[in-house]
Amino acid sequence: MAEQNPPRRATRRNKSSSKSAKARQRNPPKKKSAGWLLLVLIGIGLASLTIGLYLSSDSAEPEAHQFSPEGQVMGPISFEEQTLVEIEIKQEFRTSDGWSQVVTEVYDGKEAFLFSFDKELWAETGHDSDGAWAESETDLTTEILLDPGDYYFLTYMDEGYPPEELGDITFRLMRKRGTFGPMLFLTIVAGVMAFLMVFAARIPPLFAWFVLACFVLVFGFLFYASYTAAWANQYVGGYYSPGIFVNVNYYDSRSVREGSVSGPRRLRDEQNKGK
Repeated sequence: MAEQNPPRRATRRNKSSSKSAKARQRNPPKKKSAGWLLLVLIGIGLASLTIGLYLSSDSAEPEAHQFSPEGQVMGPISFEEQTLVEIEIKQEFRTSDGWSQVVTEVYDGKEAFLFSFDKELWAETGHDSDGAWAESETDLTTEILLDPGDYYFLTYMDEGYPPEELGDITFRLMRKRGTFGPMLFLTIVAGVMAFLMVFAARIPPLFAWFVLACFVLVFGFLFYASYTAAWANQYVGGYYSPGIFVNVNYYDSRSVREGSVSGPRRLRDEQNKGK
């Protein structure tokens, strides 16, 4: 009996399947793109920046006073609820070289000393191989969360040089809705992650969802920290708690600081002058 050859059609099908398998080996299937995560990160960054700017804006008209270096009492300033305040103090220098130690003492509505903060402000000029230069730090800014109640703020120059060339002090108190720092931190992190995603746009979907879940949790935590001013200095319940970023020297009523005991006398003298 004559041997029969396999049909040609089957041979062609086998060859086609072999070529397809080789093609798949040479060009493995691409991972699913996670470009949507890039858009989500950009959205989180923009939302964090917008919310941070809103929370750091003033919730009321600022309290502003200008006075001589001898000092002035501002108050009583009332807060109906727990409030984050930003205090900005500037020292005017009439000469190009000088320094001053500016102190602010805070009292409650019964004139009891609560806490104080101070900072050395200065201005310097000089010449070097590159020519004339000038440097200065003539203002301080700090934020603190206060309990409801009435407060007095006594600001004065404790010491300075040259005394006859030191100008007026400007005091500004602004009521804030929250702090900007936590939301700014999240904006920067989201921006960095989005930038990296441009160069690694194809990642496993599971990892993309993991990154998104982490950002949602961090967003919620930092929004709470911004809204409640958890990172700011606090004087709540009769106790002072330092914040994460403190750029001035704080002293509470249990601290020992030379000159703090003179505060109540200064406060009474200033009030008596106004009568």
